[in-house]
Amino acid sequence: MKALIPALLCCLSAANSFADTEGGCCRTADLLLHNAVVYTAYESNSTHQALVINDGRFVFVGANEAATEGWCDAARVIDL
Repeated sequence: MKALIPALLCCLSAANSFADTEGGCCRTADLLLHNAVVYTAYESNSTHQALVINDGRFVFVGANEAATEGWCDAARVIDL
C-alpha cells in the first residue's frame, strides 16, 4: 500500500501540470468535486479545493477555478 502512494502523487502532479498547460479546453470527466478540502500526502501536507475523477482515476487535484473551467463538461458535479 505504501508503494502506491508515491505513484498516485506522481500521477496527480502530472495531471495538475497537464491541466495548467492546456488552457481554455473543456474536457469531460465522470466526477468533479469542488469547494472541498483535499489533503495530499506530500511532505508539505498541501491542501487543495477540487478533485476530478475520470474512468476511475484521479485526473486533477487543484484549485476550484481550474477544475470547473478545465472540466466544464463533467457528467456529475458535486459542491462539497
